Amino acid sequence: MAEQPDRTHRPAYPPVGEVFELTLDGDAPENEPLEMVNEFGFNPSGWQYIGAAVSGRETRRFQFVQVGYCSTVEKVKDKIGPYGKVPAGQWINAFKAAYPEPDGQGPVGFADASWVSADGRANFPYVASVGFLHFNYGGHVRGEDWRWVVQVS
Repeated sequence: MAEQPDRTHRPAYPPVGEVFELTLDGDAPENEPLEMVNEFGFNPSGWQYIGAAVSGRETRRFQFVQVGYCSTVEKVKDKIGPYGKVPAGQWINAFKAAYPEPDGQGPVGFADASWVSADGRANFPYVASVGFLHFNYGGHVRGEDWRWVVQVS
């Protein structure tokens, strides 16, 4: 008898506004902020992390929000404030582990610009529409298709 293909269902990204849970081990080496720079394909030489790193194992609740066009990550933070808290960018790894397959419906951003590149620019992590993890300069234009992850209580 022929082997059946793996039909394991991979979860789709949650819809905007729906609350979902993620668990992160902040002490795992791959979740160390400067290791993330390397894992995302950048040379970490000269980069700095200026945020408050997550330590220990935590489970938190999140949701996607869309806030329309924003020219900077600071404007994103202002618009998402009423929906919840900007989570530490390390949570992107927990998101990618929970939702490994992209939905192609636009980028997923974590508005934590705590990664400062060698050129002095503040960067935040995001999942591209096609699924790879990347950093984006906080002063760069963000379009209407961006979904932002906020931590809810």
